[in-house]
Amino acid sequence: MMDDNYESLTNDAKFLLLNLYKMYVKRRKDSTPKREARLFDSIPCIQQSVMPQWTEDDVLDTVNELVRQNFLSARYGSGTAFFIQLSTEGIAKMERRFKDSTSAIFDTIVKIKSAIPFI
Repeated sequence: MMDDNYESLTNDAKFLLLNLYKMYVKRRKDSTPKREARLFDSIPCIQQSVMPQWTEDDVLDTVNELVRQNFLSARYGSGTAFFIQLSTEGIAKMERRFKDSTSAIFDTIVKIKSAIPFI
């Protein structure tokens, strides 16, 4: 059993994290520098580019869960999060779990999505 806290995440948080990690892996394969590859900017940016089926409030709530579990880091102000990025700890946990295999990430996204009734 893995020693990370991935299994304690809600399905929503797993779904968002997997989608962000999938984007990170793609960016790295496209030779994007690590610092830039792990940055996802703001709640509106994530909502529009990653989770258009969610409200910004739901994205913020799920980002907060991932920040509390150290998968993401973010800065806060004016009631929202910005400079949202995958933490190096979060990347390491995901690397151990998925080995940068986009097919394994995609398969898990499909499984998680089917477990969330409102997506």
